[in-house]
Amino acid sequence: SSRAKAAAHPTASLHPAPHASRNMAAGIGGAASDTATAGRRRRRAAAGTCLVALACAAGGALLAKTPRGARAEGGLRGLSAFTAFGAAGQHRSGLAASQLTGASRGVNFWEAPAAYSLARVARAASGEEEVDIDSMEVRWLPAMDFYQKEPFEPKENTLVLPCFPLGSIAYVPGSEEILNIFEPRYRAMYSDILLSGGRRFVVPQVRQDQVEGSVQLAEVGVVLYLDDLKEVSEQTMDQIKYVCSHKVIGRVRIKRVLNPVVFADRSSYLRVEVEDIVDEDLATDYSAAEKMLIDTIEEVDRLQEEAEPDLKKFRLQMLAEDGGQNATRDGLWSLLSAWSNYVDFRLQIFQQRFQRELQQTVVSYFEKQGNVPRQVSLNDLPPELQKEVLALQEELKEEAAPLQQIKPKTISLITQSANHGERLAILRSVIEEDGKRLKARLALKSVFGE
Repeated sequence: SSRAKAAAHPTASLHPAPHASRNMAAGIGGAASDTATAGRRRRRAAAGTCLVALACAAGGALLAKTPRGARAEGGLRGLSAFTAFGAAGQHRSGLAASQLTGASRGVNFWEAPAAYSLARVARAASGEEEVDIDSMEVRWLPAMDFYQKEPFEPKENTLVLPCFPLGSIAYVPGSEEILNIFEPRYRAMYSDILLSGGRRFVVPQVRQDQVEGSVQLAEVGVVLYLDDLKEVSEQTMDQIKYVCSHKVIGRVRIKRVLNPVVFADRSSYLRVEVEDIVDEDLATDYSAAEKMLIDTIEEVDRLQEEAEPDLKKFRLQMLAEDGGQNATRDGLWSLLSAWSNYVDFRLQIFQQRFQRELQQTVVSYFEKQGNVPRQVSLNDLPPELQKEVLALQEELKEEAAPLQQIKPKTISLITQSANHGERLAILRSVIEEDGKRLKARLALKSVFGE
């Protein structure tokens, strides 16, 4: 599998099921990413203590105490170590089976995309109909055919771009991204885009059927434009070739993969036929719906100030204002970036709290024993303490896993949409859900106090 080095978001590696000889699925890797949205580098979590490693797995995981000033492996990377986290549950194949029985069931934009009316989109954007995010699906291309040995010839007058799949990572148009390039095929890709002067490539999400071993690319990907490339072979002993800075300059719809077999044999990088995405509702005025989204952000900010006053720097309103707080067709992407950062900050808070509680639980036990070791495995702890550690892990899972699942799905749904009203409705819906969480928190505080 490909190795993600010094990455804020490790790239997933795909492997075929042992019995799935028909599909020779290969690793996605080739780069590790460190994202920054709306022109700002994403904050990294404090290193805290490596005690968090204790709960990575039952037995064998290392418990080590490191000073708070030690270098963190990057914001959310620690979370991916938990078995409860990761890509599982983020994608479901096929369209939702549920059918609408009225406005109370919510709007599923994907049940009949061709027949879905702009009028109904407008009603959803204005809040007259509820958006059912759970029943909406990311659209995927058919599984790549690794028996297609010869590449397809591009159709006349079609745009062909290099393709760099990066697992379940969902990038937001307008953001800035850094990729560390180490796999040979992607080293070659960067050389090619520099020589050609194009400097662009497509990054779609990718998923694999763990039973069949089939691999699919998302129908819509974002286009990264190479701004800067630094050669770091000597500093990294050739483990990393380039550190590359990019801007996400737009979205495209992938029409066809021209050379699918190279994804399996790693002999080169994918090339895909693409077309630009043009909004189908350009003549529709969504100013009222845009104002409703801004009002929702302000309401959630008010609730957060009351329910979580100690988390002022993580508030959605502040992040939205950094991006211009504009819900127009262009400004919405900055709001989406702000929401993405907001989710990341909340996940970091969960992680830091877990680290503190784990440290207090485990260290206090060893202090009572008269000796605090520098490292210990989970199996070295007494059964009752093991149960406490696993209970803490389960608590973190319950709080944080939904956020890790909803973030990439929301970004993907908004990115693949060719309708501004739909994008407004989706983003407002997920922000409203956070408002419900904050209201529930205030209700509990009124009963139980802090």
